[in-house]
Amino acid sequence: MKKLLCVLLAIALLACAAVAESNVGTLFDAACALAFDTHNVALSAEATFSYDGELFKVLHASYSQDGEKSYLSYMLDTPQLDGSVYTGGYTVMGFGTTSYSNDTYYGNYYQVNANQLSDTVLTKNARVELALKAARALAVAAEDGLLVNEEKDGVYTFSLKDLPGYIDSAVYYMLLDYILDNYYRDLMGVYIYYDSDEPYVFCYYEDWNKAVEDKYLAVYGDDSALGLSEEARELRMELIVNMLNLEADELAGQYEDGIVYIKTDGSTAYYKTEYEYIRDTGRLYVQYADYDAALANYYRSLYSAEFTEEMYDAIIFSGNEELWSKYVEFAESMEKHFIDMAREQNPDAVFAFVMKDGSVKAYADDMYYVYNTVTQAIFDRLAFAELKTLDATVSTDSEGRLTAFEGEALIEITDKRGDAHELNIEFKLSASEYGEVKLPSEFVPENYGLISYDEYEKLHEHDYDYEGDDGMDFDEFLKTLPAEVEFAGTTYETLITID
Repeated sequence: MKKLLCVLLAIALLACAAVAESNVGTLFDAACALAFDTHNVALSAEATFSYDGELFKVLHASYSQDGEKSYLSYMLDTPQLDGSVYTGGYTVMGFGTTSYSNDTYYGNYYQVNANQLSDTVLTKNARVELALKAARALAVAAEDGLLVNEEKDGVYTFSLKDLPGYIDSAVYYMLLDYILDNYYRDLMGVYIYYDSDEPYVFCYYEDWNKAVEDKYLAVYGDDSALGLSEEARELRMELIVNMLNLEADELAGQYEDGIVYIKTDGSTAYYKTEYEYIRDTGRLYVQYADYDAALANYYRSLYSAEFTEEMYDAIIFSGNEELWSKYVEFAESMEKHFIDMAREQNPDAVFAFVMKDGSVKAYADDMYYVYNTVTQAIFDRLAFAELKTLDATVSTDSEGRLTAFEGEALIEITDKRGDAHELNIEFKLSASEYGEVKLPSEFVPENYGLISYDEYEKLHEHDYDYEGDDGMDFDEFLKTLPAEVEFAGTTYETLITID
């Protein structure tokens, strides 16, 4: 919340920088007073984030300051590809130099943290002072007429368009400074991915198994009649794999970074980026909302029979190689089926998402499988950001205190490929209860539905112990599986081994 406030205040200060000098002081001082000189206030923030017209994040946050006590609630709604919405976030309760925090992703326990004493929403430091001076410098440099401004009863309405380059640069560095600094993590156990500065070359084989087979035949010939022991053949195979890896390393050494693609005919192709490699080789990646449901639906469509959980378990733990091979063949045919559906929907598709009902969403942008979230894709690919438009309203009360800042910002994102995208942010920040907020004097975990980590650990110490549906151990579970299964019209022995 505090960093969000920094971002929104920074946008507000940039806006102030472009308004006529008569109103700069009013809005600038109101924003600074709220951030750095207010000891008792309640803040709330709502914001939606859309990328190229697709909603990918909704923010709900609140923050209360009562002297040296504070309370923060920060929640994000993240739409998923399957149509569901993941909600997660964290809360922080501050009491002087001690705070208690909870991240919903990890569970309902709290952590105790030591922090700097603060009795205001934000604390000034050298970095903040520098930012404020920069904002004032922008105000001096702003051109007249850049902002259409109307004032009525403490309400300022403005619209910024065709901004000068220094504001674009300020927005870009503001994004890097505040957002890429681990702020926009997705609260799903996943943090923004940063590419290593060290160049690296990947070597991909068109068909690894065929490459191994061909190399083996070239070195040893057909040894099927030699009666080699399994150990001897595995040793030969290990040597073949090492030879292929050395050859791949030699190929990779010809380039600084990128991808070397080794085809089955022995020829190679080089790609600077994975995106180029995917496009040229026609790769298409498939992800499932529910893989088990997809298997069951596809099996039913082919054989007019049910593919049960018991059948699945029996196959997975089977010692029958013929049964396993038949299952792998079935699973691969299912994936090909969905790939064909995606290509029919979009010939340029590089990623397909299979919904629970068996329908497919095809995507021509590789970000949906390279990255866990749209947020990661935006900021990992970010090359430049330009604030195209900002339409907002700032409200103050009779005492000149900031009470609301709401509007819409359109930021044009240029990615590392040179493609332009639109990041649309609709936001509403409000400030109220000046001098009236009363927070508890001490932290009581039960009031927030929280427990200590020790209690949480004790409650969940057996979460990862394997138990069957009836609490049985693994061997007992295996004994419940059938000795035979009928799969794809043929009956197979499962040959399950129990220790």
